Amino acid sequence: QNLPEYRIEHSKGVANFLYSFARINYFDNFRSQSLYLVGLLHDIGYYENPTGEDHGRKGAELLEVAGISKDFCDLIRYHGKYIKDPSRDQELMWLADQWKRRVYWIYEKISKYL
Repeated sequence: QNLPEYRIEHSKGVANFLYSFARINYFDNFRSQSLYLVGLLHDIGYYENPTGEDHGRKGAELLEVAGISKDFCDLIRYHGKYIKDPSRDQELMWLADQWKRRVYWIYEKISKYL
C-alpha cells in the first residue's frame, strides 16, 4: 500500500522545516541535507502499515536493511516519543513533526471558511 498524499505532504513539510532551521543556524551542508532526508523519511514506517502502529521503529528497520546509518535511523525510530536527554537533532525532529502537525490542524479548521 502506498503512502497517502497527506502523509507525503506532512513529511515534505517536516523536511523543509528541518532544512530551513539547519541553514538559518549555519549547520554544514552534510548535516543540513541529512536532516532534510530524515524529515522526508521519518514516516516511512507507515508504508504497508496503515494504522501507523510503531511506525518509527518499523521505518528505522526498513532503512537499516538498506544500509542507512544507526544515528539516522535512531532519529526516525524515536521521533514522537519521550527520550530522556535527547540529542539536539532529536529535539529538532520532534519540534518539526509537531509544528507540521499543528499547521495542518489549523489549516483544516480554517479551510472551511475559505
